[in-house]
Amino acid sequence: PASSARAVAEANQLRKALRIHAYGNDVPPLAQSAHQLSEAHGLRPYLYQNMMTAGYHELTRVQMQAVPALLAGR
Repeated sequence: PASSARAVAEANQLRKALRIHAYGNDVPPLAQSAHQLSEAHGLRPYLYQNMMTAGYHELTRVQMQAVPALLAGR
């Protein structure tokens, strides 16, 4: 579908802008914030609340790519 191709293109553009290198098949999309991580990747509510309480509102470049991959079981 076109929306899927567009999402992949947007994710690749963001990776390029942030100089994030991800290799492999079906690389999970980035999460730019804890809120997006929670909504787009099914982060459990208690984990999201713990992140907010600890002050992790914005993710680092490594976290943007690594946490979605971990949640996807990769």
